[in-house]
Amino acid sequence: MINSSTENCYYTKQNCDRCGNQLTVRKVSWFTDDILCIVCVKKEQVMREELDPDEEQKLKGCGYLPD
Repeated sequence: MINSSTENCYYTKQNCDRCGNQLTVRKVSWFTDDILCIVCVKKEQVMREELDPDEEQKLKGCGYLPD
């Protein structure tokens, strides 16, 4: 669920939307349209692993980070 503004800046964005670190590797968040650095991607992977399978599918592209 990537919006057009995310798509337009994916390759030109310089800093992570979450932490502000320089982007050398980038990936779009599983939960939001944020463009993330590898550190934030790994943190998000841990969050996903803590969700049960039903909860995980409901939250894909939800637009926010689960508590």
